[in-house]
Amino acid sequence: MSSSGYDLEPVLRTVARTTAACLGFATAVINLYRPAWDDFHTVVVEGSEEASRLLLGQSSTAEDWALLLDERYERRGAYVLQDFDWSQDRMATYVPPIAASTDPDAWHPDDALFVPLRSSAGEILGILSVDEPASGKRPTDEELDLLVGVSAHAALALEHVQQAAAAERQRVSVNHLLRLTASLAERRTADEMLDAVCTGVRDALGFEKVVVSLIDGDQMLDMRAHRGRERPHAIAAIAASVARRCSARFSARSVRTSTIDVPPRPSAAATPSRSSARSNAQP
Repeated sequence: MSSSGYDLEPVLRTVARTTAACLGFATAVINLYRPAWDDFHTVVVEGSEEASRLLLGQSSTAEDWALLLDERYERRGAYVLQDFDWSQDRMATYVPPIAASTDPDAWHPDDALFVPLRSSAGEILGILSVDEPASGKRPTDEELDLLVGVSAHAALALEHVQQAAAAERQRVSVNHLLRLTASLAERRTADEMLDAVCTGVRDALGFEKVVVSLIDGDQMLDMRAHRGRERPHAIAAIAASVARRCSARFSARSVRTSTIDVPPRPSAAATPSRSSARSNAQP
């Protein structure tokens, strides 16, 4: 989950495991917010193998979860969904194999409980969802207060690790770019220099695709170097599309290619999921 020495997964797994054990839930799921993609990614599932199989690695958008985290369901800082019509939900479902009860205070298989994980500035970091309470009962106000309090402390720990990881990535990137700058003088040709720039940007900043174009004598953007998984003609086509949108800025009469940098998207299943710990969520 992190290329630096600060790995988020152990922290998140500890949060989920501790919450489940201390508060008496058999299932705990953490969905991490990814600002670069404005989505949520299910990174930790503490519970049954079936829940992990269905939910782990899934992703969803904020729009997918707007219905679930509606203010109507907010209760003491958590979102409690009871007697909810899940036919309105567009996402796949994992429902634990527990029997429904006629007791109005009993936890129903379709009940769901979410707690947003927020930074000290109030920004969303992720969503904690829990399910299958050991008591078999729906949570009381006191139990919700405890869950929200534990989640607040977990969010601060997550924020600290994310900040440390970002600082480490920044340090590594700056050092890499400084070495790249020093090595450019050793390149014999402009093409060698541009190739080195592409490689340096890719390695230092973590971009998957990097294209460098220069304006030639005819005032046309000419692709001179690239790095990426696609074949050169595919990258050129992508770059040309961007260049057409940038032509006014560069005051070029016509454009052949431009530059496009795309951060690598983590591989994740395209279909989002929810569980009774209703996996993904949005603020």
